[in-house]
Amino acid sequence: MRHLLAYHCRCHLRSYRYAAPLSLFLLALLFIYAQVPNPVMGSYAFSSSFLFLIMIWVCIGVMEGEEANQDMLLSLQAGSFLRLFASKLLYAWCFSLPLAAFAVLYPALFHKFARAPEVSELAFSFGSHIVMSVLGIGIASLFNSRLISSRSISYLLLLAVIALSFSGQGILDQLPAPANGLAWLAPPAWHMVRTLTQYDGAATSVRLAAIVYPLLYGVAAAAWACKLMNNRKLDLPLK
Repeated sequence: MRHLLAYHCRCHLRSYRYAAPLSLFLLALLFIYAQVPNPVMGSYAFSSSFLFLIMIWVCIGVMEGEEANQDMLLSLQAGSFLRLFASKLLYAWCFSLPLAAFAVLYPALFHKFARAPEVSELAFSFGSHIVMSVLGIGIASLFNSRLISSRSISYLLLLAVIALSFSGQGILDQLPAPANGLAWLAPPAWHMVRTLTQYDGAATSVRLAAIVYPLLYGVAAAAWACKLMNNRKLDLPLK
């Protein structure tokens, strides 16, 4: 797996597919924190949401970095197509780690907040960024061109899912009480945002659920994508 991750890293860096999302992420944070002071957890709610979107972009670039024929050859070297696809998702998550660290530490170290954040707030915020990265990667893995050959359709579906990811609270408010559970079928980015913005009043169980549920959702989505990709390994579109 280590050699696969190193290979994906070299290919990703050579392709410069990382340049646009990375630049956008860094510039957005620098722009947001140009004005001080800022609320602590509200700012982290924004940066974690933005990282969620950026990692969807990055993950699609990583998954589609090689031609289909190249993926088939790599799967032979990797031992299985499932191992190859999983390594791409793992590399995308590794790519998110320094971005998450920057998003949490930069405003704290350079005094961009109205007050100094507590250690518990920094720990929860870093966890929220990691979890939102996992969620974004899991969602993106289901909408790559290997599974949906039409890019226009896959991107339209992906945009619809992203919209649902942030509208879960609105759906929850509009549904009658017996049907409230349907809102939880939407990707729970909204749940993390709500918990961060209401952090001071959130119970410990609510904070824990805000970490665990998106994490499990993202991992389950990625596992499902891996299963689908493994089933279609002999039917990859030729480019």
